Amino acid sequence: MVDASPAAGGSSWPRLAGLVQEGFALHGLEGQSLRNFMRGPLGMDDAYIEGSVSTVFLDYKPVDDLDSAAISADCLVSLSAAMPGLVGAVMRRNSPYASFREAISHDGRLDSGVAAATRTCLVRVKLFNAIMREHGPVLLQRGILVRAARLAEILGKPLPPGYSTVPSESDYLLLCTEPVSGS
Repeated sequence: MVDASPAAGGSSWPRLAGLVQEGFALHGLEGQSLRNFMRGPLGMDDAYIEGSVSTVFLDYKPVDDLDSAAISADCLVSLSAAMPGLVGAVMRRNSPYASFREAISHDGRLDSGVAAATRTCLVRVKLFNAIMREHGPVLLQRGILVRAARLAEILGKPLPPGYSTVPSESDYLLLCTEPVSGS
């Protein structure tokens, strides 16, 4: 059994925490709102989204409106709890200082090439600070998609037959840990 719970001091958590922070993938629906992606594939409830997830980036752009921002194939969703300092205050969702980042913020408009939430796509995800510690083990128990070469590196084992170090959509393996007893 792989113990990935940071609260339980799981022996695998330090290696897997880095993986959750550097990025993994999940399936989503192209055109799905960011909020619905967070509810569905990420398994976050509205109270957690509103109370804990303070900073959201979609393709490196800060997002204020989770309902109008939509995911697309190979987009990157980065989630963080409150970050310290002026930069943290400026990047926070619905910040009174959001005007300082107006030129780089996600505008909330859907790309014309994005479908109407019917086509499955891969979404890259990165979790940071408290979101990583609180929600990372939950996602690991549910299962995340990890590039085969990166998983082999973490496990210290060679790539499975048929996988290469050249990234492709079929290059992902499912990583799933067993629940810690008592959880």
